[in-house]
Amino acid sequence: MENQTNQEQMIAEQKEQFAKIIKQQMKNRNLTVRGVAELIENFSFPQLTRITGGKNYNIDTLIKVLDVLGLELNVTLKDINSKDSK
Repeated sequence: MENQTNQEQMIAEQKEQFAKIIKQQMKNRNLTVRGVAELIENFSFPQLTRITGGKNYNIDTLIKVLDVLGLELNVTLKDINSKDSK
């Protein structure tokens, strides 16, 4: 059960990091949440607020937002010696 708690915490931290990067890029481009949502076809304001709020969303939604902001998702291997990889 403890491992599940650690996984949930790791996921929450990753979502927070995504939200922080997205909000910073929106600020850099002088875009509001509603403005970004309007730039994405078949996309709603609440979908974007879930991402910027660190809530649950799917990978398709994240990729659409990153794309319109000129960002991309890259996956890298964790440092296996890191305390966070346990």
